[in-house]
Amino acid sequence: MSKILTSLILMITSYAYSQIQIINDDFNGTAINTSTWQVLAPMGDSSMTVLGGSAVFFQRGILISNENMPSSYEIEGRFAFTGGSHDCFQINLRTDGALMQDYFNFPNDVYVQFSRRGGDDGDQTGNHNVYIESYGATYGNYTFNNDAYCDFKIVDTGNLITLYLNDLVTPFLSLNSTAGSGHKIGIENRGYVPWWPTFDNQVKLEFLKVTSSIPEPSSLSLLALGGVVVALRRKR
Repeated sequence: MSKILTSLILMITSYAYSQIQIINDDFNGTAINTSTWQVLAPMGDSSMTVLGGSAVFFQRGILISNENMPSSYEIEGRFAFTGGSHDCFQINLRTDGALMQDYFNFPNDVYVQFSRRGGDDGDQTGNHNVYIESYGATYGNYTFNNDAYCDFKIVDTGNLITLYLNDLVTPFLSLNSTAGSGHKIGIENRGYVPWWPTFDNQVKLEFLKVTSSIPEPSSLSLLALGGVVVALRRKR
């Protein structure tokens, strides 16, 4: 009986975790929630708006989380390309939120990028169009149709970045990395830069959640109890 009790205690403690909600934004208001996000529109025609439950990124609109992220967390949501064919959608991880003014871009180079055409800023037709970058990159290919939403999940453990696309169980890409300059998330569409003609690039983002898992207090207590039971058994 004591062996069964010990096994049950250890099994419970291995599964009892609590999801801590850091961000849960369904963009159902009339404007971006500035208590959650810092809004940047760095170029003359850049904008960040809300429309019908979507955050709308236009010509390098940018959102930066106000809150710092923990060392391990998950980002989940869905997005769609709804503008020109040169667009990129990029989620920057572990950033301090500062932009390089010459390029209107985050400097720390830890990000996940999705492109309509392939290549950085979507300018190289036929190249890989999904990648995780962190001073070294891993690449993949995925077909994004205009106005078609794609579910995604990004898991950042602090050592490993894993991307899921539509299938939120099987990883699409992963990259080992401990790099980073901060603890915020920066989200942008990157298809327009000053020396290109205007391509009317636009991305819509919906149902964004950021969560982190930690052991529940009850789990920690049970874990301690399990240790006591094992110790007592060994003394007999």
